[in-house]
Amino acid sequence: MSIIYIGKVVKPHGVHGEIKVSSDFEYKSKYLIPNNKLIIKLNGISTTYKIINYNYKTGKKYDICKLDGINTMNDAYNIRGASIYISKEDNNIKEIINSELISMDVLLDNKIIGYVDDITPLPNILLIIKNDNNTYYIPKQDVYIKSISLEDNQIILNDKAKELL
Repeated sequence: MSIIYIGKVVKPHGVHGEIKVSSDFEYKSKYLIPNNKLIIKLNGISTTYKIINYNYKTGKKYDICKLDGINTMNDAYNIRGASIYISKEDNNIKEIINSELISMDVLLDNKIIGYVDDITPLPNILLIIKNDNNTYYIPKQDVYIKSISLEDNQIILNDKAKELL
């Protein structure tokens, strides 16, 4: 099962089991919807919950989430600090999610030039590529990226990317 990191449970919100979530997941409106499932990991234990409601607003620091089975403030308090994941298979996610690119090898002219160390958040996504000597910033755009392979754990850059190195 392939799981994607969504964010963290910050603290309870209200008395009915809602939680505040810190997340910069790029597909909230598409996948953090009622009846989809989230995986909550706390102290090495994973529990799957169905989403009842997920509210987010651009520019706000926290999102508010209601999960099936988390019904009281105490329930919500008990998962404070937990990591939140989503299963690609359980939620029928076909896209390559930005967080999956972290640690991928980056190739140009069939040579590894580094690995993806980090990714800047929306709206202008940059891959931060590092090697022993340099750090490069490559926009996540088709004009610079020829292909991305999850199976081979690599990103192949176009010749146009040479201008940025």
